[in-house]
Amino acid sequence: MIFKFFATREETYEIWDVIAERPGVRLVEADSRPGKENREFDKFPLTEWQSQDRNFSVVAWASKAGGKPSLRKTIFGAATANALGAPGRSSLTSPAFFKIHRVSAPDVDLIAPSELVYWTEKLAAKSQKFSADQIQETDWNELGREVTAIKRWITSQSVAMWRGAPVSKKVADSLSAGKAQLWLWGATGRI
Repeated sequence: MIFKFFATREETYEIWDVIAERPGVRLVEADSRPGKENREFDKFPLTEWQSQDRNFSVVAWASKAGGKPSLRKTIFGAATANALGAPGRSSLTSPAFFKIHRVSAPDVDLIAPSELVYWTEKLAAKSQKFSADQIQETDWNELGREVTAIKRWITSQSVAMWRGAPVSKKVADSLSAGKAQLWLWGATGRI
């Protein structure tokens, strides 16, 4: 499932840190750096994330909801291993993972939404990405409560709504200060 909201890049990083402070939520490296083990973070790894050569991904795990992450090793082909200087990487998967993803707008004068992406039991079962044990062991009510709390927090920090998506103060300020418009998959407008 996807919950859309409008926030600046900096505000999105702040939301990651709010998520990291929630009891039972852990930030983990879903796809490790080549040749390295998966890490866990106390706060969003902003400095590394902004690096030109970033080669890892971060997700939040609602550990109280279960869905213990499974580990999968990927072995690179010879050319990739040579280019990256590592034989492979490790990936973690869990239906209790969720993340924030920033969408790219097709024009510099358009502000695209960010998305809180999470699984429901029905979608996880259809995806074939998770084992039956992971799906069964996940407390879907607990995961739903966690996601709902984060959505409420994002909405409480907003100053407006556009097409059902919360709009942060900094985004609203940038709309009133210039010619930028909000963009949502072809629709454009202002609050």
